[in-house]
Amino acid sequence: MKNYFAISAFTALVIATAFFGFSNLETPAEEPDPGEGVEQFESEKEFREYISGSDSTYGTVGRAGNFNTALESSGSAGDTSGTTGSTVERSSDTNIQVAGVQEPDILKNGGEKIYYSSENNDYSFYYSDREERNTSVFNTLPAKNFSETGNIPRKGEMFLTDNSIIFLGDKLSSYSRQNHTKNWDLGLNSTIESARRINESIYLVMRETVSAQDPCPVRPLESVSMPCTDFYRPSGAEGGDMTYTLSKIDAETGEVEENTGFIGSGQNTVVYMSRNSVYLTYYTQKSDTEIRMDFIEERGTEFLDQETMNRIEEVQSYDISDEALRIELSRAIARYRDQLPEEEASEFRKEVQNAWGNYTDNRKRELSTTGIAEFDRDLELQAEGSVPGEVNDQFSISEKNGDLRIATTVGNSWQFDAESANDLYVLDEELDRKGEIQGLGLTEQIYSVRYVNDKAYIVTFRRVDPFHTVDLSDPSDPELEGELKLPGYSSYLHPLSDDRILGIGEEDGQVKAVIFDVSESEPEIEESKVLDDWYSEISNSHHAFKIDRKHEVFFLPGSEGGHVFDYSEGLEQVKEVNMTDVKRATYVNDNLYVFSDTDATVLDENTWETVRELQFREPGYEGPVEPPVIDPPVVR
Repeated sequence: MKNYFAISAFTALVIATAFFGFSNLETPAEEPDPGEGVEQFESEKEFREYISGSDSTYGTVGRAGNFNTALESSGSAGDTSGTTGSTVERSSDTNIQVAGVQEPDILKNGGEKIYYSSENNDYSFYYSDREERNTSVFNTLPAKNFSETGNIPRKGEMFLTDNSIIFLGDKLSSYSRQNHTKNWDLGLNSTIESARRINESIYLVMRETVSAQDPCPVRPLESVSMPCTDFYRPSGAEGGDMTYTLSKIDAETGEVEENTGFIGSGQNTVVYMSRNSVYLTYYTQKSDTEIRMDFIEERGTEFLDQETMNRIEEVQSYDISDEALRIELSRAIARYRDQLPEEEASEFRKEVQNAWGNYTDNRKRELSTTGIAEFDRDLELQAEGSVPGEVNDQFSISEKNGDLRIATTVGNSWQFDAESANDLYVLDEELDRKGEIQGLGLTEQIYSVRYVNDKAYIVTFRRVDPFHTVDLSDPSDPELEGELKLPGYSSYLHPLSDDRILGIGEEDGQVKAVIFDVSESEPEIEESKVLDDWYSEISNSHHAFKIDRKHEVFFLPGSEGGHVFDYSEGLEQVKEVNMTDVKRATYVNDNLYVFSDTDATVLDENTWETVRELQFREPGYEGPVEPPVIDPPVVR
């Protein structure tokens, strides 16, 4: 008796009938030829023809960063011993990934002043005008006099330069740090995807849905009009539905100095910026019809009669759209399928699933591809390359000594009938593959990655939390040193030293902190704590994490309050801050400033006593600033 299961597989793929019931077989893809890379459009006509073929079959722009040493993570400025007086001896910066590459955040620490844009813009609901909260300005020292001394009529994420506060949102706005007056505005027509600052240059990545009727010119900024020929595209893909523009802007003047563009889709957009380059990654895959034809070409003669194969070959030669080709193939397969005895339907349905699973599993590294384009700081294209799989987040990418390290997940189990796995690739200066290690965490997917010098620490997860240590000292031959399995998962990793890695994540629905001892090839758990909190702001933004290496403590915001842990030996909670909706913490000298949506608390880091508690002024308040706290007279 003829084996019918592949017929059913292709039928399910082509027409997705309810009879076969496959909903996860619609997006397999194939890695493009490594030599294809990206190309710049030569004309508006070519641009229009390209986007006309869009069916959202590929996606996007790259994800952000790493840092190169274990001690670069906090971005702390002047981390020396200080005082609790009125002079700033040290203060912390935003938790960033690459030293010298600044990231925007809702809190910026300027030493003598802290700028904080509360996310709770309307907690005072009883005001009839429902005014939105502005960005509050606080005087930090002396800590006992910590007070809200003014505001700036903008809110959201900020950059801080020597002279300015620059806000991101529906426009870029620069205000003077000295008197809070406006320096300049830059209107935006597109949505901000990501932003970085190096010295006095802001690198802004924006995205906008392509207009099929009027695609060009693209106007991401009110002052910028980009022709189609300013855009690049992956040469191995067909069509796109989103433009991504990269602009270099002078932070002091607001002048737009350079622009370039990329066309992709809105799926997995990430930006990674090193000190010298901007990396954009884009997701590519072949069309469904192409993949289905690959399947039938490989297995069709085993399961289909010659008449049906001849018909499929015939319709392939038609000059018709993918959708029309899919319909014709469906008809040919359905005609043959209808000849099958009804009693065989259940059996070959099972066989179909197995066949497709084997097919996709054998090709898991062809199902999806991450392309990478490198631009220099003047936005000139330098190199392009690709790796199998999908990038999880910004921490999956790292640059060191001219090599780019990138960790990916291949064969995502919810997308394909393929067993997922995880790979790490090392690319040279031309973004050609230099080394690789494949097959980490079978059936798992990447949840977090951290690069520290010549080591990569990778957490994969499905039911348990495998912690993998990869040796990158020989970039051409990465080696798995060891792995450790434990309950829950870590979604954020942070180096405490060369030998200790902190993981923040979840176990049984509760926030978990764990220290991994990586001093030996096989990692071990030094100590683990599961908190009563069900959520931490760190899962939303790594900017919420704060470490103070002088005092060997870190701050972990939770749903039930804030937690200060001493990590010098194990994990010891030295202070719990009873505040709700804790968002950020920062330090000036030996004082830790903790912020929620509505109030702030100042802690003395030497004693962990509360120095000051402050509730923010209500929106719309125009009264006097509250008087400073005065010490009572000493009774002798």
